[in-house]
Amino acid sequence: LIAGGKAKGGDLAGFVSRIAARVAAAYLVGETRSVLAALLGAAGVPHRVCGSLAEAVEAAAAGAKPGEDVVLSPGFSSLDQFRSYVGRGESFISLVNTLGRAPVSR
Repeated sequence: LIAGGKAKGGDLAGFVSRIAARVAAAYLVGETRSVLAALLGAAGVPHRVCGSLAEAVEAAAAGAKPGEDVVLSPGFSSLDQFRSYVGRGESFISLVNTLGRAPVSR
């Protein structure tokens, strides 16, 4: 899971408790990355704090095992790093397509 961004005032601990059992590993970006890292660590979820979406995509692709999917489901606003959620999504697609695997389309 690639998650993070700008908090919108929600319950971060509740967010983590809802996803913890469903996530093999989390790659965290944006303003919430440090808080999410602490909460995921307490929940026993492997995670990595990343400085950018590009770093998260590369790390997630490298860490994924055969048959696993890498999902961008940030759970938070994109406005800390992108103009919109559309821009973040387009950036994700572009980054995935540069990995040399089968192209992703929107």
